[in-house]
Amino acid sequence: MILLPLLVAATLSAPEDRGREIYLHGKSGRGAEITAVVSEGSTEVPAAVMPCGSCHGANGRGKSEGGVTPARIDWETLRRDTDDGDRHRPRYTEALLRRAITMGIDSGAKKLQSVMPRYRMRRDDIDDLVAYLKKLGSIQPPGIHDDVVRIGVAARDMPTLQKLTLRVYDRRIVFEPAERIDDEKDFFAYIDVLDPASDAPQIVATQSSPTPNLSASQFALFAGVAQQASALVRMAATRLPPEQRTLAIAYRDAAWRDTAEELRTLALANGWKSATTGQSAGDAHALLLLEPAAAPTDRLLLLPAAIAGSSAFDERGQPRANVVLAFPADAVDGGTATFAERSAGLAASLIAEALTRSGRELTRESFIAAIESIHDFGASVLSFSRAHHMGANDVTLVWRGENGIETRRVAP
Repeated sequence: MILLPLLVAATLSAPEDRGREIYLHGKSGRGAEITAVVSEGSTEVPAAVMPCGSCHGANGRGKSEGGVTPARIDWETLRRDTDDGDRHRPRYTEALLRRAITMGIDSGAKKLQSVMPRYRMRRDDIDDLVAYLKKLGSIQPPGIHDDVVRIGVAARDMPTLQKLTLRVYDRRIVFEPAERIDDEKDFFAYIDVLDPASDAPQIVATQSSPTPNLSASQFALFAGVAQQASALVRMAATRLPPEQRTLAIAYRDAAWRDTAEELRTLALANGWKSATTGQSAGDAHALLLLEPAAAPTDRLLLLPAAIAGSSAFDERGQPRANVVLAFPADAVDGGTATFAERSAGLAASLIAEALTRSGRELTRESFIAAIESIHDFGASVLSFSRAHHMGANDVTLVWRGENGIETRRVAP
């Protein structure tokens, strides 16, 4: 296993490997300075701030962002004449490619888009970069080998996933522990390991960060903390008499501010007389927590299950009388397996399905597109699209009623 990360690097010569470091990370393998000039020459920053791969993608095929779609820069594309009816671009030579990178002038002597940085670097560094660009497009993505697809997973998922035997197009799917996303570790995709800045495909059970939106490479199987909090706000007002329907939405991390304000607006439209946000609960009769904290007993407590501590439960493991919990719908009544076990297994099945749909000539982009094409998948009926990266949005509320534990399923 230790040798696997070396397989990709072994296909590159020394100059190509140094060029890869420039392309992906904006760093010279020779220790020289590389900078990027932007905003029509008014700003110069280290190339590590905006390396080529951040816009053009690991395979050079570009990824749309902010309404801009970078050109494909794999060598197969660059060495062809192109003509879209409005503009003719002659094929690139190595010399013309060096000019485009450093001066922002394409092979037809026309200026490139202003969003394209002009890079300043030594001649030997640019030669290394051009050598790598000529290789780009023929290199396998990280984690893909003739007989293996390597998937990095959170350590807590390993007991479930290491039992699985999955094979797609004669490749075994191998699950190995990963602490963080790092292409140098040679993983194609990840389960329950997140980095919004990475274009590596990432599948998580639920989204627990303050930002409810997922990046273009991230997928959640089930409703996260923000969606659970929304269901609580929409449905829990009826647990109080009309005159007591006052809500405090509490958080400490400022990153929750925008989500808290959206929840406050939602509360006022769903039966709450008043709603406040911030660190203090004040004298509100109900408290919604967005981060872990001690559970008060003197008011109605609304809790997304992911942040519910032991103080929210009694000695029998049931919610205390003043607590309403919100779970991803699939976490309730799921049989003998825990929610973590079921979600890890489901993520593995989703990966196998997406690999099958992607075909043997696999890229991360085709894999992400394959997940976006999946609908009504598995017992949990997960559905994805390009605009919707959360498989199932339903939430189940759980509380202690007069006749014992009661539940209510809430659709988005």
